[in-house]
Amino acid sequence: MELFSQASPDLLRACGWVFCFGFLVTSSHLPWRAAAVITALKVAVPLLYFAGNPFGRIHLADDLDYFYATLGFLKMGFDPAALLFDPRGLPVFLGLAGTGQHVAYPLWN
Repeated sequence: MELFSQASPDLLRACGWVFCFGFLVTSSHLPWRAAAVITALKVAVPLLYFAGNPFGRIHLADDLDYFYATLGFLKMGFDPAALLFDPRGLPVFLGLAGTGQHVAYPLWN
């Protein structure tokens, strides 16, 4: 159980909710046993990664930065369609995303 010593209560709570919702959706299309296994695997991957990664909290800070960059994009009057249809949208979006290689993260957030 040392692996889960890095897991915060918030991480465990989020995984529990994701499992419940995922199981509800998956079990509407599959037998409950298959749904339980598939949903458990879906939850296990990020749980094991973040519970076993002592630097997992850094990811949250990055996610928040990308989230606020996306809010800035929206406050400028753009929406996700502006990336495709507004010639001003993509340059502004890329500027908010920074020079990193993760330009899709603000869109995802």
